[in-house]
Amino acid sequence: MKQEFAKDIDWFVKNIESRKRLLPAFAHAAQSMTKEVSTNLDSFIDEHGSDKVYDEDGELTQFIVPEEYYRRYGILKRSFQHSAIFSELLPKMTLVSLVSLFDAFISRLVRTMFRVNPSILKGSEKQLTFAEISEFENIDEAKEYLIGLEIESLLRCGHDEQFAWLENKLQLPLRKDLPAWETFNELTQRRNLLVHADGLVTKNYLKDCAKKGIRYGEDVRIGGRLDVPPKYYDNACNCVAEIGIKLAQVMWRKMLPEEVDAADSSLIQVSFDFLNYADYELALVVTQFNDIPAIKNATLENTYYLKINQAIALKNLKKEKESLDLLATIDWSASSDIFKLAVAALREDWSEAADLMESLGPNHKKIGKGEYKQWPVFKWFRKSEEFKKSYEKVFGEEFKIVGSPASADAKKSADA
Repeated sequence: MKQEFAKDIDWFVKNIESRKRLLPAFAHAAQSMTKEVSTNLDSFIDEHGSDKVYDEDGELTQFIVPEEYYRRYGILKRSFQHSAIFSELLPKMTLVSLVSLFDAFISRLVRTMFRVNPSILKGSEKQLTFAEISEFENIDEAKEYLIGLEIESLLRCGHDEQFAWLENKLQLPLRKDLPAWETFNELTQRRNLLVHADGLVTKNYLKDCAKKGIRYGEDVRIGGRLDVPPKYYDNACNCVAEIGIKLAQVMWRKMLPEEVDAADSSLIQVSFDFLNYADYELALVVTQFNDIPAIKNATLENTYYLKINQAIALKNLKKEKESLDLLATIDWSASSDIFKLAVAALREDWSEAADLMESLGPNHKKIGKGEYKQWPVFKWFRKSEEFKKSYEKVFGEEFKIVGSPASADAKKSADA
């Protein structure tokens, strides 16, 4: 059971990022396909259409299709309709998938919770018949079956009820002072509308929004249609990621206080991953989790790593002053040279950074070639002449990042 929460978080983050990063690419591909089919249809009409009729705005309204080309025309027209429908449907499908991902994550977290502390099952109201019990080979099988029943029952509830259940089990307020909760409620309501009413705004939708205190734009009217524009979807991904990661971190620290250092490491890694994905808004959000009373770091070193990553996120978001102000809140004089180097790099003090880099040398156990190439804190420092000279002096080679084709990576994986 060791660090099961870490595995859950890693799975969740990878799935969030895949949805967030690939939707724009697939949406663009779908739009390109629609445009290509539309062009082919227009070319067909130009070449084979006759007796064309135009409206007062000059738009083509009808034309005659030669009998021998009617089948081809039908194929082109259906292809255009299908690609246009899919292009419009794709963002909606992905939003539905996003909420489904969150539900699957809740399922994983609750299963981990029961396994970490089986005594929680004692409060279960689920009952087994003698016939059902006789089918199990041992008590562990019966426990897994009961866990499955509890999770199924919980997932049939709304998200407010699910969080109320978790708050009761953990004896912690999970939604208090959580601004993202209103955003989350709105996007889950929109998901329901997309699934059950094809996005058409209904009276019940507005009533449910009002009941939950959800604010919606003045342009939302009964009979209108809600869609999923790119900015909305991006915010939805950020919201689901924030609530999911925060929930997992709180559960982990509450249920396994002896694994706080491991929980810190997971949080640091998640923030590092978001920085490498250039997802600076999410990196900033997760590095600010320390403001939550239930999330405290095991060591000062862990706090420093999160503060450095927070400053990196702010700097990339063009919030230079906030980044520098954050660094100024900590007395780095007692910290290790690694953190002093990171601070110098963020402050763009290339001379100080180069001196520290050389003093750390080539064989430091925590920082080497890989860190200088990958840690986002060196993004700006790497462009300087001071960095290149110090790197060559420390490692005896010119600084360069060597890539490999995807085919080579695939072969390595196959041979492993």
